[in-house]
Amino acid sequence: MTINFIYSIADTYNLKLEVVRFGLVLISGFPLAFVFSLIPSHCHTIKHSFSFITTSLLTILIFSLSAYFHLISICLLIYLVAATTRSHSWSPILCFSIAIAKMSYVHMNTQYWNYNNPNHIDYSSMMMVLMIKLSSFGYCAHDGTRNLNDLDSYQKSLCIRKFPSLVEYFGYMFCFVGSWVGPGIEFNHYQNFITSTPPYDIHPKTAIPALKCFLGGVFFLLVESIFASQYHFKLCLTDQFLHEYTLLQKCIYILVAGVVVRSKFYAVWKLSESVALIAGIGFSVDPNTHDIKFDAAENVNVIGVEFGENAKMMIDSWNKFTANWLKRYVYNRVRNVNLKLPITFFISAFWHGFYSGYYLSFLSSVFLTQAGRTLRKQLRPLFITPSPLAFLKPIYDILTWIFALFVLNYLFIPFHVQAIDSSLLIWGNTFYIGHVFLFLPLILFDFIGIGKVLKKVVIGTDDKTKVE
Repeated sequence: MTINFIYSIADTYNLKLEVVRFGLVLISGFPLAFVFSLIPSHCHTIKHSFSFITTSLLTILIFSLSAYFHLISICLLIYLVAATTRSHSWSPILCFSIAIAKMSYVHMNTQYWNYNNPNHIDYSSMMMVLMIKLSSFGYCAHDGTRNLNDLDSYQKSLCIRKFPSLVEYFGYMFCFVGSWVGPGIEFNHYQNFITSTPPYDIHPKTAIPALKCFLGGVFFLLVESIFASQYHFKLCLTDQFLHEYTLLQKCIYILVAGVVVRSKFYAVWKLSESVALIAGIGFSVDPNTHDIKFDAAENVNVIGVEFGENAKMMIDSWNKFTANWLKRYVYNRVRNVNLKLPITFFISAFWHGFYSGYYLSFLSSVFLTQAGRTLRKQLRPLFITPSPLAFLKPIYDILTWIFALFVLNYLFIPFHVQAIDSSLLIWGNTFYIGHVFLFLPLILFDFIGIGKVLKKVVIGTDDKTKVE
């Protein structure tokens, strides 16, 4: 009956089946969050059970029993591995490896083995969220057995000292808040939320912030539905783009298409954030000022992405929970300094799947990060007081904003086009202009050393001043 209903909606509104499925689970989150908020704070087991049972039923009804079996079986396996081996240093690596192997199977099943199968049910998005939870759980469970003096501040706050029961564990893994599109919250945050441990011992009014997120999600859904047929990176393969547009027109198109493509992600993340706020888990309390901030479930800062001063700010504002996961459990855990960044970007691409375009985008992003660091270190000080060029800083900020946004859009064309040959065709048709912008600062400053010459312009400034 549910399957027929899903097919009926898809046929009536000419929508993809996966769009209908995720639309239904996102919409279902709102009544579930409202009901959850009515459960008395001391009923911890009921809260865990509510999360697990409702998400399980939705997964079976909207996706399939087979999908549910795959998801729950990997959760049970990781629980058993962590419970029996967490005191060993290799335990979190084993948990990480098992989780990523399972996720790889799910990606291969969707992206290759059943690529042209219209009846295939894609639950890879839910597995991606579970991958974050499972791997972070493995590390936090291990950190809970270590000496606190060996942990940094984040590890101390996130380590699991008391291993959870199955009810607590499955309540966390299948929490209806963010189960399908994120955010992938940490176990201790979830546990504090359920047990009303600070900051969740207070209950601020979240109606207005939740409404703002909901309206924002609806707005970006409209943007995507209205403009996606005209602006998308895949349309860069059309004859009009390849042979009729000038280079300037192509660059402008890439800038606009990037906004439209991201609107779909903005929409689902803002709707998911709204659900978290209604449920009561979407806020935080500043430890110094005790001010309440409604950003604890914010997976994307739209202003930061679209109007960030540099690429770093834009990247840091995008898919924030995944970025935190990569930082805490990949970047910070890699001991070789020279391998930290490449391995992190590789795991990020691996997490998304196996389309060749993913790796082209993420590996290219390594150079984007380095170019941004070079510009902030050697060029930006020229436009900061007491430099004689400080009056030009507004112009510098505008130019670096356009530069960063364009290069970011350009580099992630392969992510959406997915195939390397098509991606290289688009890049080549724009004379690899994004790569020129990317490597020019590295060549001029890091290899030729033009920064030493430019320092003469800023004589009198404090060369030791650190630029963030």
